[in-house]
Amino acid sequence: MDFELTASMMCADFGNLQKEVEALDEAGIDSFHIDIMDGRYVPNFAMSLNDMRYIARTTAKPLDVHLMIEHPLNRIGLFLSDLRPGDTVYIHPEAEYHPSTTLQEIINAGMIPALIQTAIKVPINKKIKIGMIAVVIPSVIPS
Repeated sequence: MDFELTASMMCADFGNLQKEVEALDEAGIDSFHIDIMDGRYVPNFAMSLNDMRYIARTTAKPLDVHLMIEHPLNRIGLFLSDLRPGDTVYIHPEAEYHPSTTLQEIINAGMIPALIQTAIKVPINKKIKIGMIAVVIPSVIPS
């Protein structure tokens, strides 16, 4: 069975972020998952654009950037300008008026678009691909 190991950077020691990223790189992690929360779409605040930028500069491994933000299209350019082809950007379709427009912006920038569907309340954690777009059904409600 093929699988990938993705490190959730929300659990990192931000006082030693460079060491954490380097240790995970050396351990053979496949990618880094970055949860960005704006305090509006979800009630919590989490990692910031600056955290994402720092991790992107510190590793060559792909980033999985999970935007738990209201109306991601309004700010998608800020994130895409610091990502690389092959990085994945996840949005919540219910957070956007026209999620297809946001997904197209991600595609146009050379990144992999993905949807996180949280309206389904089933205890699974599954990632499927529909065409070029990955759809993730998480086992927890974001926040």
